[in-house]
Amino acid sequence: MMRATTALAQGMTDDATALTPKKLADAFKGGNQSLGTNGYQKLPGGLILQWGSGTSSGTGSLAITFPVAFPNDCVSIVGVPVAAAGQGIACKLLTSALSATAATLATFSTGTGNQQSAIQVFWIAVGY
Repeated sequence: MMRATTALAQGMTDDATALTPKKLADAFKGGNQSLGTNGYQKLPGGLILQWGSGTSSGTGSLAITFPVAFPNDCVSIVGVPVAAAGQGIACKLLTSALSATAATLATFSTGTGNQQSAIQVFWIAVGY
């Protein structure tokens, strides 16, 4: 039985060799992941998870460039604003600014509906 190399495992296309448990773990590393504050993980089958953080601008928007482009589409993005207790800050996606490479989130006051600047936002996006 032929065993897959790390390169074959990370390519996720070879169907003629066997994966050992170590090579299975290796398949998720290399170019299939970037771990850090802004990063991504590519999964077998094409699903990609991406995450990051940023601070909303003076206009209350946060322009995000994904760490890697989704080959087809970004199907979901969620932003979580960091605010003081009782501050009432929420986050929404500006759908006109969503693509396979970028998105724009807006931070706003839940009380007034006005966009809020200088709000830190953690986000996660899913696509393929």
